[in-house]
Amino acid sequence: MTLEDIRWQRCDIKSISLLASSLSKQKAVDFGYSEAILVRNNIVTECSFSNLFIVDNNDNLITKNLDNHVLAGITRKRVIELAKIAGITVIEQPFSPDELIAAKEVFATSTTLLIRPLTKINETIVGTGKCGSMTKKLIESYQQFLNVTNHETNTANR
Repeated sequence: MTLEDIRWQRCDIKSISLLASSLSKQKAVDFGYSEAILVRNNIVTECSFSNLFIVDNNDNLITKNLDNHVLAGITRKRVIELAKIAGITVIEQPFSPDELIAAKEVFATSTTLLIRPLTKINETIVGTGKCGSMTKKLIESYQQFLNVTNHETNTANR
């Protein structure tokens, strides 16, 4: 059966085709940044190899809703769960580059990064330029989750 090739529109499918992400990441690194934040039609989607979260001025945790332009990361899912347990309002919705720049806090999540605060976007300092309080709280919650999971795994293997 022949189908239209929509792979470049299907970022939600984890595949071996990482060229576009690799080139974006390398360009960001070449300009002195640690990550490329991807924008499509004036909507922030995700980073080159991680999901993205912002904290707005009302202390809401916002991340792009899942669709074919966002990979549903397992760390993203866990951070959302931990935030809800902590009583943090989580909103999954599109946001613009202007909202990104105006955010109090910004962080990326991935299996290898876990939770990484992003303190400078382009030439703009995010919040105080340091890891924000909500990001710190989520890092601590995630570390506790990992410690419990590792303990349970070690206990089960005995």
